[in-house]
Amino acid sequence: MFRRTDDRLPSGVEGLDRVLCGGLLRPSSYLLAGGPGTGKTVLGSQMAFHLAANDERIFFVSVLTEPYSHLLRNLSTFTFFDESRINRQITFISAFSILEAQGLPGLEEMLRLSLPRSGAALVVLDNIGMLSGYAQTPLDYRAFLQKTIALATMSGATIVASTDRPITEQATEYGSFDGVIELRQRRRGMRTFRTLEVRKSRGSFHLPGEHVFEILSDGLVVFPRLESGWKGAPADVLWPGRLSWGISGLDEMVGGVKRGSVTCLMGPTGSGKTTFCLAFAGEGLRRGEKVLFVSYHESAARLVDAAGKVGIDLESGLRSGLLEVLWLPQQEDFIDRQVALILQRVEESRTTRLVLDGADALQRLFLFPDRVSLYWAMFFDQLRGKGVTTLFSSHGTLGRGFDDGQKTLPWSSIDNVLLILYDARELHPRKVLHVAKTRGTGPAPRAGELEITDSGLRLVPISQPTS
Repeated sequence: MFRRTDDRLPSGVEGLDRVLCGGLLRPSSYLLAGGPGTGKTVLGSQMAFHLAANDERIFFVSVLTEPYSHLLRNLSTFTFFDESRINRQITFISAFSILEAQGLPGLEEMLRLSLPRSGAALVVLDNIGMLSGYAQTPLDYRAFLQKTIALATMSGATIVASTDRPITEQATEYGSFDGVIELRQRRRGMRTFRTLEVRKSRGSFHLPGEHVFEILSDGLVVFPRLESGWKGAPADVLWPGRLSWGISGLDEMVGGVKRGSVTCLMGPTGSGKTTFCLAFAGEGLRRGEKVLFVSYHESAARLVDAAGKVGIDLESGLRSGLLEVLWLPQQEDFIDRQVALILQRVEESRTTRLVLDGADALQRLFLFPDRVSLYWAMFFDQLRGKGVTTLFSSHGTLGRGFDDGQKTLPWSSIDNVLLILYDARELHPRKVLHVAKTRGTGPAPRAGELEITDSGLRLVPISQPTS
């Protein structure tokens, strides 16, 4: 009888089921591999308590030298821990005393008698790497693993075991399991972080490569890489109509902004990028659109105050729910988590206008530079497919061409590029907005003086753009 590949056991770990393309196969066998402190015990326990909360039975065998009461004490710091499930849905067994008294044959006999009667949906064997020392030969150890896996799967259970032994020819457990999930601690400069990779997955697809995860009070949270395709292909939709920029004179210059487009606004500090973003957001609110304003430098209160000084009303948008300000103060973080959060808020609030003010802060979250260009391109494609009109600001200027400026940005995926520069040749310097690139517009003046007043922004065309 063939196993249905859609018969899955949810792990209860946010993001992991996406990496596994649906969860743990049932029945099947998985090995959690990784050094000390990588989160193997937490992951296995989190799965156990999640399934127990759904009234599934769990058989949890700890091979650690410490009594299982110490294990439970450590797990009690997590929110997934539920003491009421112990000895009801979850049967905890400490194997150390059995191993000391009877060796590996004694543990094998205990499992042979207990597993079929347990009715367990999940069997957890925590730290089987220690068992190799109780086997007379590597062949005996491998035979024990294969018998235990067969016993569990024939009972209809999925077995999850962990090991801290590295992948070598002597670590025979790696060849015994259907799936291998490796947990790592990595270092980048002064920073350490954790990653998870599915190294092996018989009978199921999975998202390739490493994925960052964290251990929080709720347990493990996995952030799948966007490049791995977990969001699926973006919708291929040509969104009709054009929207207003919210800046007098700019609509006349370029014919508004196309819905579902991506615009990069560049300029040095103090050039008015945030004020431009506020005007763009304010125009969306005035037209009843849902606006998500992601800010990396200004809190919601400061943005509302700054907008009010130039005649833009954000406060009523916050009260009505049309506007959400997502303030992400700069700190150590992961690009995958922040983008997943932004996409989640876009989907849940059905955002039509998205502002990323200070996107350079987002750019600095990339730990690996080779990810940047593809990541941005896929992020923009997801937004475009949802009909979101996106404006992001970036501190910088263009050199002789786009590639001389922000080299890592996927310029072919960006529909519009606007550049604000200072013209300091006069006694009173002025700000000049250059339209460096637009898609879908006819010939038009390509530059204008950007005036910021207490009643809004306006663009005054100039005949000779400043270089």
